[in-house]
This record gives sequence, structure tokens and C-alpha cells, in this order.
Amino acid sequence: NERKNGPYTSIFNFAERLDPTLVNKRSYEALAYAGGFDDFTDIKRHQYFCENGTTFIELLLKYSQQIRNDKLQHQQTLFGEALPVSITKPEIPQCEEWSNIFKLKKELEYIGIYMSSHPLEPYVFDIETNCNTTLFDLSNKESLQGKEIKFAGMVSHVLQRTTKTGKPFITATLEDYTDIYSLSLFGQDYVNYANFFKEGLAIIIKAKVPEKKEDDGKNNFQPDIIIQKIMLLSEIRNLYKTITLQIDLNELSPTFINELTKNIKQAGKGKTDLVLRFYTSNELDKELRFDMVSKKHKIFLSNDFLRFLKEYDISFSVS
Repeated sequence: NERKNGPYTSIFNFAERLDPTLVNKRSYEALAYAGGFDDFTDIKRHQYFCENGTTFIELLLKYSQQIRNDKLQHQQTLFGEALPVSITKPEIPQCEEWSNIFKLKKELEYIGIYMSSHPLEPYVFDIETNCNTTLFDLSNKESLQGKEIKFAGMVSHVLQRTTKTGKPFITATLEDYTDIYSLSLFGQDYVNYANFFKEGLAIIIKAKVPEKKEDDGKNNFQPDIIIQKIMLLSEIRNLYKTITLQIDLNELSPTFINELTKNIKQAGKGKTDLVLRFYTSNELDKELRFDMVSKKHKIFLSNDFLRFLKEYDISFSVS
């Protein structure tokens, strides 16, 4: 009982205190997938499912049953004296860690929502920089008619189908922070873009919303959007040619310079030119500025580097 004995201190403490006749294998699996054991920092979710003939969850259940049997034996001995039984805790196994997408997919499956993060979280910067439309916006296409749009999403479901004439097409579901959106690919769109629609892929789509035509009674098919280009979000960051940091000379300090230098080095080599734009204002409110361009060092715009810029409130632009 958690109220009586306090919070569970480890997965072994959990197994020791719970009646194994009430908590079965499926209960353990559901708790592990949903992150219910995440407070036990000495073991990660994937390790409960590491298998070498037997999963760690199955070993925990066996351990829990041994503890229970020992307690029952203890109660049945004369004067309540314990028998000298040695019960060894199972060793936490090592195996390949899950991808973040798989972990989040299991959260959604068992809880109904993403708990630890969102699959698009690594691409927030790219979405904010490149997209002008959300999936929620697509629910009202009348306001988008005739416009070119860019939107992003994670492919959460794909259904491969065949038309009455035997031609393949797919219906796919995308998710972002705002909504879900379904679209279908037929004909040349299927040929050109079907490979982008794999469950778990994060993609960005450039498209145009066509003007709505008058119904001429001929039942002519009109697509919701006309796809012009699709890319993986993971490839977008390699397309940025330049990042320009705006740095106020009045706020320069040795600490700031050291932090900036360290984070530029940690970002690693990439394909983006780095420009440091220093500026200051004089007494006449005339802004003075000059640029320093790194000719040799191109950087990769890692999420850690972007977080550093945000933490230090450094204005920047990319092109």
C-alpha cells in the first residue's frame, strides 16, 4: 500500500510490495509503455522488454511471486520465524534503446496522448521558419483558396489502396500540434511522393489550394490541395545558407564571448555560413554596425545551438 509504506523506491520495491496475483504481465507492459515507471531512474522503458529468452518483465513477475511465497511461508512457520530463503533480484538487462518516435507511439497507444514530448519537437524551429499554415488552418480551405501554403506534420497512419481500375493510391494521416489532416495521393502524385508517407516520418509540404470551381455537373475530381514539393523535415536544416547573429556591442562580456565560442564549436561543422553582426547606437541615435563573416567555419544549426541563442536572447535570422 503506497499510503502506508510511502512511494515506491525502485522497480524491485514495486514488485516486492504488489500482489503478483493482482498485477499481471499486461499490466506491467502497459505501465512501462506509458511511462508509469519513469521515476525509477536506474532503468529505462526499453529495458523492461529486453529479451534473452525471457523479458525483464517476466523476470520481475517471477521475482514478485518468490517474494510472495516467502512471505506466506514466513506466516506459516512456528512463532512466525522466517526460513533462511535467499531471493536474488533479477539483473537489469541491456539492449538497444528505442527511437523517440517508437516511444511516443506507444504513449499515444496506451494513454491516448503524447506525454513526454511531441514527435515534431525536434523540428519546431524549422516549422516556425518555413511554414505559413497549420493543419488546423487546412480545416478552413475557403480562406486559403488560390494561395501557396507550406505546412508540416508527422505521418501517423497510411492506408495503401487500389482504385476500381486497379491503380494504387494511398490515404495518409498527418499530425501537428494543432490538428490532424488526411490526404490521398493518386496518379503522378502517388509516383512522386508516396515514399514520403511512411509512419513516423516528419515531412514538410509545399502546395497550392485551388480556387473552387463551379459545379458543372460532370463530377470532375478536384483535389483539396495541389502538391508542389515534399521534403523530410530532417533535411531542411541543411538548406540554410547563412545564419546572422545580431549582437549588441554594449552587452559584450568575456563570459558571453566564451559561451558563444563554446557553443559555436559544439554545434559542429555543417553547411551554414555564420555571420556575426555587431551593432551599437551613438548619442545621436545613429546605429553603427559591422559584420564578421567566418570564411572557413560553416556550422550545423543544432537544436542545442538554437536553444543557446534563445537562452541568451540573441536575435538571429536565417536565409
